[in-house]
Amino acid sequence: MLLVKLVEWGRPLALAFYCILTSVIASDRAFARDMAEILKELRGLRDEAREARLIQGAKQEGKIVLYGTTGVDDMKILFDSFKKKYPFIDVGHFRGGALAVYNKVVTEARAGRFEADVIEATSLTAIRLKENNLLEPYVSPRRVGIMKDFMDNDGYWTAWFQQVVAMIYNTKLVKSDEVPKSYEDLIDPKWKGKISVDQEDDDIFGTLMNYWGKEKGTSYFKRLALNSPTVRKGHNLQTSLVAAGETHLAPWIFAFRPLSMKQRGAPIDIVLLDPVLSDPKYVMVAKNNQRPYAAILFTDWLLSDGQNMVVEKLGRTGTRSGLRERFPELVRSQYLVEGPERLGANSKIHSELFCKTFGSC
Repeated sequence: MLLVKLVEWGRPLALAFYCILTSVIASDRAFARDMAEILKELRGLRDEAREARLIQGAKQEGKIVLYGTTGVDDMKILFDSFKKKYPFIDVGHFRGGALAVYNKVVTEARAGRFEADVIEATSLTAIRLKENNLLEPYVSPRRVGIMKDFMDNDGYWTAWFQQVVAMIYNTKLVKSDEVPKSYEDLIDPKWKGKISVDQEDDDIFGTLMNYWGKEKGTSYFKRLALNSPTVRKGHNLQTSLVAAGETHLAPWIFAFRPLSMKQRGAPIDIVLLDPVLSDPKYVMVAKNNQRPYAAILFTDWLLSDGQNMVVEKLGRTGTRSGLRERFPELVRSQYLVEGPERLGANSKIHSELFCKTFGSC
């Protein structure tokens, strides 16, 4: 039918239409270049030449789309800085919880839509996206200096910051000489009914189970459950309730928030229990992303300038040494990292066991 129409339109008009059509197809093919091809093109280029090539490609793409779990207000600060450096790239953003981000990526992929270019989320989301073949491996040169436990060898994920986990307590309700200093101290019956845990702490549960082993881990959590901890949803909520004196302590809270509240005068403090847990936030490149040059450029930026900003301005903890930490008391040479490799194999089993142990279903 198209050929008939072209003949009807006449030779000059048909030729013009053909040229436009082939130009559009060529343009589409240019944008359809996959990551492997682009990374091969970048191989061997020095930093300035490499960035110049990425900028050239990203200008054509004109946009980057991030799906992530970090708060909208925090990410806006980062996006504004990114756009100041790269004003030719618009930023699209979907923010949700870990499950919402995972479900959105999976649902769109099943429909043949690939909206996300870059994804930032925690360990369970990372491992499940990889299991579904929805991540593109990318070993960024900006990984240099990041501690080994915060990235995989193949480039599927790299932590651009971490959330150090601490036990928090109300300084008015808990006497200084009674503050728990270890996981075992939390087993003391005097804390019965005075502890708060999160209904989504199954990743922490699983990390400690893997670290201690099944026998020790199962025994510990059963004894902790005898202290009847209150199960709530949301670490921020738990932090606020501890500060308000609604509960005495919470063993697994991201430390930057209570420390910020402490600076503003809240009756709250922290203890880092041994081993010190770390919940990293990973940056990942989405499979079949539509804007690969911008995806690479943004990932590199997030692991360098972005990490500096999230540490200095937003109080998170870095994954490399030498940064200007707002809370240097959270810096350790080693952490027990809630990494995808550590959680992956038994994550579903541990999630069910956590639910059964604490009645959080």
